[in-house]
Amino acid sequence: MHPRGTLCSIGGGWDGVECALGSICSDILSRMMPPGILVVIALLGLSSWVFFFTFRRLRRRHAGRPWWVALYIAFAVGAALGFWLAFHFEYQPSSRWRFFSFPVPVVFFHLEDGQWVDFPTPKFFGYLAMFTNILIITASAILPVLLASIFTTSGKPRYDSTHAPPHLSNSG
Repeated sequence: MHPRGTLCSIGGGWDGVECALGSICSDILSRMMPPGILVVIALLGLSSWVFFFTFRRLRRRHAGRPWWVALYIAFAVGAALGFWLAFHFEYQPSSRWRFFSFPVPVVFFHLEDGQWVDFPTPKFFGYLAMFTNILIITASAILPVLLASIFTTSGKPRYDSTHAPPHLSNSG
């Protein structure tokens, strides 16, 4: 128990988890890092898959210029928003907790005796999480382009005479 004899309840959706103030809170955060790394790696992989699959789908479908312009605009907007959310965004899910960086928090702040005490994640995890945050938001921004390409084209590839295999072309 904390020397002052007070307990805090972690809010923001982590109901029922209690910890003593101070070093025990940082101990809990350090125990959360191994599963946190796995979550970050999974989100990194999912975001990379969205990038790869969207690019590959548009390329294989011989998408026109409007599709590529939409993809590049979505990418630019997503990257800018991702950068801002990763490096400048701070939110407070409860009256006693604040988090820095979104969607994967990098620094946790806890209100103790009227002062905010920070509990940063290890540097390696922080850098990986911030990079992943940018990729997650960027992938989320290009996801509508991917979904639109899936739902606006038929199951068969569209061919024109310049890109069709020889047995499908109208020439000769």
